[in-house]
Amino acid sequence: MNQPVNSKLIKDKKSKRIIFSLLALLVLLVVVLLIRENKHQEQIETVIQYEQEKNTLRDNLDDLIDEHEILKDEYSDLSSQLLEKDSTIMAYANDIKKLLRTKGQLQQARQKIRRLKDISMKYVSAIDSLYTLNQSLQNENDSVRKANRLISTRNRTLEKNNQLLSERVYTASMLRIENIEVEGVYYRSSGREVVTTRASKIQNFSICYDIIENKVTDPGLKNMYVRIINPNNRVLNVANKIQELNINEDSIVQYTVEYSFDYSNKKISECQLWTRGNVLQSGLYSFEFIVDGQVIGLAERKFR
Repeated sequence: MNQPVNSKLIKDKKSKRIIFSLLALLVLLVVVLLIRENKHQEQIETVIQYEQEKNTLRDNLDDLIDEHEILKDEYSDLSSQLLEKDSTIMAYANDIKKLLRTKGQLQQARQKIRRLKDISMKYVSAIDSLYTLNQSLQNENDSVRKANRLISTRNRTLEKNNQLLSERVYTASMLRIENIEVEGVYYRSSGREVVTTRASKIQNFSICYDIIENKVTDPGLKNMYVRIINPNNRVLNVANKIQELNINEDSIVQYTVEYSFDYSNKKISECQLWTRGNVLQSGLYSFEFIVDGQVIGLAERKFR
């Protein structure tokens, strides 16, 4: 009688041990899966942070290089005396670009950018010292150059006014444009818009202006034609698309772009973007604004 009972007890204990073992194995498996999931999520977050920091460092480097190039252009007569420092800065910049392209080198890139900032500050200080040293000798020449530039600008303006505005009758109803501001802009890889005076970098012209109030002009929808003339005295266009406009019975001119605006005899302030086709060359650009067959505004802007 006792043997069957003992045998049953032994089987029950074995069954319980098996169940407990399976439960323990299941719990262990769940724990392992949770740990792996957490590690995977941490890896994803690490990759995202790495890419964000790399983009930030790349933007910082681009800003440093742009500032350095602008400084060199503004003080080209002095920067030639600092050729060794300039070579050091560009060598650092090239090293940082290589580090940003190499996985796992952000720490070293971060350190080199800090060092590059220190070198750049010393470069600025050195140029400032040279500029101060030469300033007394350059004052007289600067005054002469400024006077010549002013005379040249006035002559160009008078010549254009005489050429474009002669034999045209201006009436009280003619619209006028003022406060014309033209800037060159380009876009970084991150999408950030940057203003530049370097012609080769310009992707768009930002053209802002005010059309002043005129109670006599007939209100309604009007077209404004903008002529952008490059340093070679050619009207810019896109994809060799030539656009022409009759400004009087026997005069046809080319124009770059057309904008429309609704005029209600009140002052209008607008900004327009024009996207260039070919890469722009450095030099003086002219901007002419034509409404109702009349030139209502002129502007000039020089790009390096």
